[in-house]
Amino acid sequence: MLPNDHLGNEGHLRAGHVQWMTAAHGIIHSEMPEQENGRLHGFQLWINLPAKEKMQPPHYQEFAAAKIPQVNLADSSYLKIIAGEYVAKTKKIAGPITGVTTQPLYFYICLSSQQQLDIPVFLQHTVLVYVYQGELIVDQPNQVLKSGQLAQLINGDTI
Repeated sequence: MLPNDHLGNEGHLRAGHVQWMTAAHGIIHSEMPEQENGRLHGFQLWINLPAKEKMQPPHYQEFAAAKIPQVNLADSSYLKIIAGEYVAKTKKIAGPITGVTTQPLYFYICLSSQQQLDIPVFLQHTVLVYVYQGELIVDQPNQVLKSGQLAQLINGDTI
């Protein structure tokens, strides 16, 4: 079954693809990423719209993996920019998701062991970090997030 909605939008979600839907005043939809080697992994993130935007028309965007900008880091590590901007050295790289007033910063990050990465964030934003595989030390050595854990980070301007 292909991801689709009642407005006629339909896609084919494969590894690394992104579907971004603004439900707004309502959209009936279904998502089902395609299995690869008998495995299926997909992530959903729901972002609450400001009250003044809840009745706007729904909006659908879909991007193939090749359209998601990737920044290669040291030791075969990388960062994929789905929404928002990442500053790599002196260059800003923007993700393909546009037209979202909540200004989401959504990255998929793969780091090697012992690698450190600092990402500036807006102080007033809610910051969530989900560890899909491995472990991540957040801020201080005694704050370890393990695979399957989600953390909300507060009172800072850097992840």
